[in-house]
Amino acid sequence: MSRIHLYLPGNTRHGNVSARKRREYILGFQDWIRILKNTGFPVSLSFQRDDLDVFGVDESAFNGIELLSAPGNHFLPSRFEKHPRLASHAKFLLNEGRVVGNVPGYFTPEFDIPRTNILPEGEQILFALPGQTVLYSECSTSDVVPGSKLEGYKAIRFHDKIVVPMLGVKPMQDAFFFWQRFKTQENLEKLLNEIRAVVNDGKDNVLVFFLDLEAPLVGSHHGFAIWEELFSTICQSDLAQHFVSFNEATEVWRHQAVTIEGPTWTLFARQLGIKWTGLQPQLDYLDRVMLARIPRSLQEHKHLGQATTSDVLMVMDRKLRGPVTITADGEPIEIGHDQTIIDIALGAITTYENRQPLCEKLPGLMRGDDARWFAMRVADTVSR
Repeated sequence: MSRIHLYLPGNTRHGNVSARKRREYILGFQDWIRILKNTGFPVSLSFQRDDLDVFGVDESAFNGIELLSAPGNHFLPSRFEKHPRLASHAKFLLNEGRVVGNVPGYFTPEFDIPRTNILPEGEQILFALPGQTVLYSECSTSDVVPGSKLEGYKAIRFHDKIVVPMLGVKPMQDAFFFWQRFKTQENLEKLLNEIRAVVNDGKDNVLVFFLDLEAPLVGSHHGFAIWEELFSTICQSDLAQHFVSFNEATEVWRHQAVTIEGPTWTLFARQLGIKWTGLQPQLDYLDRVMLARIPRSLQEHKHLGQATTSDVLMVMDRKLRGPVTITADGEPIEIGHDQTIIDIALGAITTYENRQPLCEKLPGLMRGDDARWFAMRVADTVSR
């Protein structure tokens, strides 16, 4: 019998969320927290520091909820960790500028695990995406030696951390996404049945059922009412007892963790070309950011952090490839992009290059009231 840990990573810069919904999301933060504190069974989440800044809260707002540590912004560690100048920015985001969680876990954005040991010291749990991860070992010749597939391991020791591949949860995810699009009792029962299938699989595992906290803002007409109904339904069923806390799951993962032998430390490499570096404008933008001067102060790190986020790359991908339309109850849903994320990033790197205050320039670059509201909120957090 397997158990399930429900993990909901949050990101206020989610590029598929419209400017209007983003504003409502931030202003309705207390409602989200209320829902998450009253799930009735264990659930964990994570936010970056710049998320907490725009919410206007600190870690104490999450008392009563399991919160993973997370970096200062939603950046890709592997793109910056060895950079001759911006490695110090990466280290700042992962250490001094981070959110300090209340469980022994650390969220790396896009589950992009840094190859070098620049995370805070300690035996923390890192999650990995098996379906889009290539496991290999680095040789002294800079060649690569293929390693065993990540799917073959329940937990792997990596530096002083434990990496847990998030295996076996796609059927539950697929059922959730379909139910949030077509919110019927029949589809909800199908989701519960997929959860039961995991619980009754005859194995002794803890699976990480991970879903973006913003999922109902992107792929549903029902908003966070989706979470309220799901949590309530699980609590009223026989399934709640099979959801375990992060701390309880950690004990299992520590016991399962193995060390993989290799020429050097085993590395976990995301296929970044899927969304973040697959198109030339994304590479051009990264080239520009990589030429930035070294941040020397907290404010400079926060300023540059508005440009080093990976969200701008994802938004560029969706903008260039075009929106996707999916069927749903009521009317179809168009999954597009929020231009606000690109405008903030471009405004941030331009003002950083020109040594200009972000708060003086950024709001004037925005398109629309909701975008301007968010930009002013971001600029204010940087100037503090």
